[in-house]
Amino acid sequence: AMCEEDGIPWVPVPPGLQPRAALCFLLFPLLACFSRFGMLKGDPKGALLGLRALREMCVSTDAGNPAKRFAQELHGKVPIIYGAGNTGPVAYRWKTQVNENAKQPAYWAELPELCHNEIVGYELFSKVFPEGVFVFLRTSSDHPRVAKRVEILKEVLSRRGLTFYEVWAEGDDPLSQALWLLYFGDWVSFYLALLNGVDPTPVVPIQELKRRLTEA
Repeated sequence: AMCEEDGIPWVPVPPGLQPRAALCFLLFPLLACFSRFGMLKGDPKGALLGLRALREMCVSTDAGNPAKRFAQELHGKVPIIYGAGNTGPVAYRWKTQVNENAKQPAYWAELPELCHNEIVGYELFSKVFPEGVFVFLRTSSDHPRVAKRVEILKEVLSRRGLTFYEVWAEGDDPLSQALWLLYFGDWVSFYLALLNGVDPTPVVPIQELKRRLTEA
């Protein structure tokens, strides 16, 4: 009401959505503003076209549905998602979507920082965390040093007999690629929820925590 009275443009967010389902209403208005002022490297319209094409693949009941296939690979396992640069926040989104939608553990880390600490944990990984698998989020715009680190990490993991996957983004620019990976991860978490036999919508532990905090 205040924005309307003062003639300030505003974008309403539909009520009743889970916060994780409101991302598009929060993100794309910002991208549109950045693009309008020439502050955005990438094409939001092209990114949207890529997301629509991805949606057509991910809603398909065919065996070739890529999100469903990858969810089957992750079923019964605990993913550790790795990202770098633009894909660092995307890796975190993957982690939280698997937590909230599929109701299971998932973890994330970011290159190059993980090369200074996390990799030491590979030494006893198979002994203490046999369900763990690694997921590298990759783009054609990865920094050369990041790409080199990933190749070395893959060799280290292979030598130790640890399982890893690579998910390569589609798109013509870093924005399109990051959004493609983000949306693909959302679909993977949805199908993982179905494989786990759970409803992806409710987040009972979060609701309980909030309720108890208000009662404290």
